[in-house]
Amino acid sequence: MNQLNIPFEKISFINIDIVIGFVFSLIITILGYISYLRNKQSITNRIFLIYCILISIWGLANIFVFRIMNEIIFLWLVRTILFIAVWINFMIYLLTKVYPLDTFLFNKKELYLSFLTSIIISLIVLSPLTAKGIKVFTEFERDVIMGPGIIFFGLLAAFFNLGGVYNLILKFVSSKKNRNVYLLLLAGLFITSFSVIFFNFIMPNVFHITKFVPYGSLFMFPFVISIFIGIYRYQLFNIRLASAVIFIIILLTLNLYEIAQITDLYKIMEKFIVLFLLFIFSLFLIQSVYREIEQREELEKLNKELDRLNRLKSEFLSIASHQIRSPMINIRGFVDLLIHGNYGELPQEAITTLKKIEKNIQTEIDLVNNLLDLRKIEEGRMEYEFINFDLIPEIKNLCEFYSVKAKEKNLNLQCDMPPSILIKGDKEKTVQVISNLIDNAIKYTDQGFVEIKIQDLGNKILIIVKDTGRGIKKENLEKIFEAFSRGEEVKKEILGTGLGLYIAKNIIDAHQGRIWAESEGLGRGSTFYIELYKNL
Repeated sequence: MNQLNIPFEKISFINIDIVIGFVFSLIITILGYISYLRNKQSITNRIFLIYCILISIWGLANIFVFRIMNEIIFLWLVRTILFIAVWINFMIYLLTKVYPLDTFLFNKKELYLSFLTSIIISLIVLSPLTAKGIKVFTEFERDVIMGPGIIFFGLLAAFFNLGGVYNLILKFVSSKKNRNVYLLLLAGLFITSFSVIFFNFIMPNVFHITKFVPYGSLFMFPFVISIFIGIYRYQLFNIRLASAVIFIIILLTLNLYEIAQITDLYKIMEKFIVLFLLFIFSLFLIQSVYREIEQREELEKLNKELDRLNRLKSEFLSIASHQIRSPMINIRGFVDLLIHGNYGELPQEAITTLKKIEKNIQTEIDLVNNLLDLRKIEEGRMEYEFINFDLIPEIKNLCEFYSVKAKEKNLNLQCDMPPSILIKGDKEKTVQVISNLIDNAIKYTDQGFVEIKIQDLGNKILIIVKDTGRGIKKENLEKIFEAFSRGEEVKKEILGTGLGLYIAKNIIDAHQGRIWAESEGLGRGSTFYIELYKNL
C-alpha cells in the first residue's frame, strides 16, 4: 500500500504561490481561447482550448488543496486533481496526434481505445482504489492512503506522454518545412512532463516537500506556450490584444488579492462569484478585441489586393491605350488625306462617309486619351506646365470649332467674352476642360442653345457653359464629377465613359480652382461653372 505524505504548511492566503498559480492558470485559459478564436473550425485549436481549460482547473485545485480544512473535501479534491490529470494526459496525446491539422484525421480504433482507457482510469482515480482514505490530517501534516489505482494512473500518464513524444518525433522526421516548430513542441513537452513529475509527484512523495505543488499551472506553461506559438507559426502577438490580456490579468489578480483579505466565508463566496463574472466578461472583451484585429488584418489584405488590382488595371490601360491610340491616329491621318483629295477626287457621298469615320475615330482617340489621363491621375503622374497666356483666343477657337457641331443639331451657340484675359495655368489642359464642357453641352442638348460666357472678377475669372439640354437630377450634381459616373437616363442613348468631368475636376483642382454644376432638374438644362485664379 502506497502513501502520499503531505505535510501541511499553514500559509497566508496572499502568498506568492496563490498569485503565480492563479495568474498562470488565467494566462493558459486566455491563450487557449485566443487560439480558438483564430480558427474556430480547427480541430487542433478546439482540443488546445479544452486542454488549456483542464490545466487551469487542475492548477487552481492544486493551489487550494492544502488549504482545505475539511477531511472529506480534501480527499475528494485529491481524487479530482488525479481525475483531471487523466484527461490532461489524454489531451496531450490527442494534441500531438492532430497538430497542426484543421480537420480530424485520426485512426478510429486508436481514438476509441485511448478514450475508453481514459474513462476507465478516470473512474478508478475517483474511487477508493486510488485515494483510499486519510491516515493523518492535522494542521501541519496530512497522510493520504493511496491504493493500487495510482499505478494505473502512472502507467496511463507515462503512455500518453511518451506517445506524445513519439508522435512529435515522427512529424519532425517527416516534415520538411516546420522542423523548428516540432523541436519547440518537443522541448515544451519535455520541460512540462519533467517539471510535473518532479515537483508534483516525486517531491511530495519522496522528499515530503509540497511547497511547489501549487505551481502546477506554471509547470504546464512550457508545453502550452509551445503549442500556442506553433498554432500562430511565429506570428507576432498583436500589441492591442496583448494589452487587453495584461489588463485582464491585473484586474483579476487584484480581485483575488481583495478576496485574500476577507475572513468571512460568505463574503469570500460573494467575491468569487464576482471574480467568475469578471472572468466571463474578460473572455468577451478578448473576443471583441480579437474580432477587431481580424477585421483590420482582413481590411489590410483587401487593401493590398486592391492596390495590386489597381496596378494591373493601370498597366493594362496603359498598354491597351498605347496599342489602340497609335493605329487610330494613323487611320485618322489617312482618312483626312482622302477627304482632302490627296489620292484623287472622291464622290461627295464617299467624302460624307469618310467624315463620319473621321468623327468616330476622333471619339475613340478622345476615349483613349481619357483613359491615359485617368491612369496618370491615379498614379499622381499628371504633369502641368504653368505659363501666362491669354485665354480669350483659345475660347474663340473653341467657339469656331464647335459652331459646326452646333449647326448640325440646329443649336444656337453663343459666345460672350471680354477682348482679353491673361491667366496663369496649363494652357493645353485648361482648354481641354473647357472643350469638354462645351462638347457635353452640345451632346446633351437636343434643341435651344448653348452659351459660353467669360466673366472677369478681378483676381479671378468665371467661365460659364450653359445649355437648354436634358438637365441633371439634383442628387447627381456632385456624383457627375466621380470617375465613370453617368446618368442612367442617358447611358443607352449617348456613348461615353464618364471620365471627362472627373479629369476636368482634377485639372481644375490642380489649378487651385473650382468646378461645379447647377440644374433645376431633368429636362430643364444645366449650367457648369469654372472659377480660376488669374495668378497662382
